Amino acid sequence: MSLISAAVLAFSFSIGATIFLVKPEPVAAQQAQQTFADVPPNYWTRPFIQSLAEKGNVTGYPDRTFRPKQAVDRVEFAAMIRQAFERANIRNIPSGSAFNDVPQGYWAEPLIQQAYEMGFIRGFPGNEFRPKQPMTKAQALVALMRGLNLDYNPPVATS
Repeated sequence: MSLISAAVLAFSFSIGATIFLVKPEPVAAQQAQQTFADVPPNYWTRPFIQSLAEKGNVTGYPDRTFRPKQAVDRVEFAAMIRQAFERANIRNIPSGSAFNDVPQGYWAEPLIQQAYEMGFIRGFPGNEFRPKQPMTKAQALVALMRGLNLDYNPPVATS
């Protein structure tokens, strides 16, 4: 994924939460033209949503909605990260779930594991992931910067 796509993902969090659901198989040609019933033609983020849908990074919900104003929780963010990035692992989980609150066999366990192993996601004290906790904009941006190995160089005040 390019830095432009990463910027679009970050932009999505800076404008308001947006739901991203993975689609395990490649996007078919007719799905690339998919529109979401709850994203009107004049909605200001429609071009970004449509671009991500065409690339297969987002699919929306089974009822063909996107729910652009709905908060993104940590498990959805992990799914988005896994779908959007192909990166080498920087750490490995030996076996089973790395988090006490993510049971083995949970539908998103592999997505959480991969986002964790790629360095985008971290856990909480007590070895918890908190999959249903909403992501803040700041948490999403920090996760993207961490996973992409981007440094923040604050401006230096000059006198």
